[in-house]
Amino acid sequence: MGPPLVLTSVTGVTEPRCAGSFLGNRTRVLMDEPTAALGVAETARVEDIIRGLKARNLPIPIISHSLDQVFCLSDRISVLRRGRQIGVRRPAR
Repeated sequence: MGPPLVLTSVTGVTEPRCAGSFLGNRTRVLMDEPTAALGVAETARVEDIIRGLKARNLPIPIISHSLDQVFCLSDRISVLRRGRQIGVRRPAR
């Protein structure tokens, strides 16, 4: 297994496709607010990258305040409060 890769944000990256190049052959990815400061087109591109990673069966924890994004991209949703897990759900499809 390769080393973990943490993406805190792609803010400031002028070409969102660059985010994909950071991933390489990683086996673990954590995304913290990956689209927080991006426009609509850039957000869509990052979401496509996330879907591509899901297609490779990579587990991808995503930290996000965008509930639409969370429900759209997630297979399982964990809710944390003060660092403790208070619930786990699967989104309705």
